[in-house]
Amino acid sequence: MRRVASLSCAVLMVATLAVGCGGEGGIRSTDLVGAPDVVAGSEPRDALGGVSLGGESELDVVANANLRAGPSASAPLLLVIPSGSRVQTVAAEPQDGFYKVTFLGREGWVFGAHLRQVENLGATEQAITTTDIIARAKTGVGFSYWWGHGRWVSTGATSTNKGACSGSCPSCTHSGTYGADCSGYVAKAWAVPDWNTDIGRDAHPYSTDHFYSRTDLEWSRVNRSYSQKGDAFVYRSGGSGHIMLYEAGDPWGTPVIYEAAGCSTGVVYRSRTVSTSYIAIRRKNLGSVTTPPAPPVNVAVVGGNTPNGYWLADNKGGVFTYGDLGFYGSMGGQVLNRPVVGMARTADAGGYWLVSDDGGIFSFGNAGFHGSLGGTTLNKPIVGIVSTSTGGGYWLVSSDGGIFSFGNAGFYGSMGGQVLNKPIVGMARTGNSGGYWLVSSDGGIFSFGNAAYYGNGVGLTATPFVAMAAKPDGTGYWLVTSDGAVYSFGSAAYYGGMNGKPLNAPISSISSTSTGNGYWMIGQDGGVFTFGDAAFAGAN
Repeated sequence: MRRVASLSCAVLMVATLAVGCGGEGGIRSTDLVGAPDVVAGSEPRDALGGVSLGGESELDVVANANLRAGPSASAPLLLVIPSGSRVQTVAAEPQDGFYKVTFLGREGWVFGAHLRQVENLGATEQAITTTDIIARAKTGVGFSYWWGHGRWVSTGATSTNKGACSGSCPSCTHSGTYGADCSGYVAKAWAVPDWNTDIGRDAHPYSTDHFYSRTDLEWSRVNRSYSQKGDAFVYRSGGSGHIMLYEAGDPWGTPVIYEAAGCSTGVVYRSRTVSTSYIAIRRKNLGSVTTPPAPPVNVAVVGGNTPNGYWLADNKGGVFTYGDLGFYGSMGGQVLNRPVVGMARTADAGGYWLVSDDGGIFSFGNAGFHGSLGGTTLNKPIVGIVSTSTGGGYWLVSSDGGIFSFGNAGFYGSMGGQVLNKPIVGMARTGNSGGYWLVSSDGGIFSFGNAAYYGNGVGLTATPFVAMAAKPDGTGYWLVTSDGAVYSFGSAAYYGGMNGKPLNAPISSISSTSTGNGYWMIGQDGGVFTFGDAAFAGAN
């Protein structure tokens, strides 16, 4: 017996579930075609053998299946679930061969001939290496964004096969036979579940909710600070989410990632900032050829009292001394709760502080401990530390513009609680510590205390700003972008930049020399670039 659903105009207007990477709102399908509710040679009682299932059993959809409002082929059609998806049962007992299931939050009935039970839930039979994961991801770059799908060809995208997405998802439309949304793309690159190895087979087995919440499946959560090539970053909030694959770089900074970014962008390979809302997950059953833990990411360069020396600090707490400066200790080799994000020195360069993104403070040499935010619940992570001119205190700054003062550091105001267009990425003080500036990633400048306003970088470049440094006398400042472009304001002279030149890794920090006649920049890989009277004394 074969029953084929006939669709009226009213059925065509039915909203399908948001199975992609955005919110849970409905989408309208322009090519919604009812699938057969009963396959040839089947009777309703034969579906899944008519077995009773657990109330929350996982089922794989092995052929395009109609999700209906009731246990009947004549019940209203809600949506068509793509083959390769995964559903969860709501009721244990089938009715006339139909099983009541949820599909990414939408509840309905599916005929059992299109379903199969998932065996060894959470176990991935097929091992895969991190190299294989990245290789699979690379083949998807250039294809279109396709909400609720995951399929492309291993030979790569061309102008004729990449497909096209238009509109605003979830209410977007797609043309062509290839493409993926964010969760379909990661599932295909990871080859999960174990039947999802064929890149050319359309499948969308998991949503961002699965990746974020269901660690009983084929992945587990890991410390984001120790992300490895082939891991994924995922967030889920308020019924929407996103997921991307990590390849290299600072997991808390501007890592290199693969992602199905959206309808207007498609599948891309790029560097981008990733908010702290994302957690890191790792595919289980990785093969024997795995990458070592990610190398340290250099986050700070701090000059001494002459232009001839500087310290470098990395996100794992390592400190490296160059030129005429002393080494006073580090957190290298220690287990950190959170990554180090900044460094500041004492007035006589006889010590220094490190700060982690949870506000933890580590003091070395003659740097006194004046307090920390360790154990405090923060709205946003700490992104930097600046010491006072006497070294008797320091400020911590968070990405939402919050300022936290310790020791003899005065509080002159903050952007905490204000609406920012972009997050704060850096801070600098005036010469007498009577004020300070904050800079956001779009180049916005916020002045407090006796810090004079000399201009901002908004609209000067599309590349994000990552740090700032002030002249020692506080009469000007420099802003630097991730590609090494430097913008000078006030009396701060321009001595050069790295924009337009090849970089192995993005720039992460800038520091003025003691004379104010030059500056150092550091790349995330430890490369040091000197300008003006800043001497080169070595690099990581």
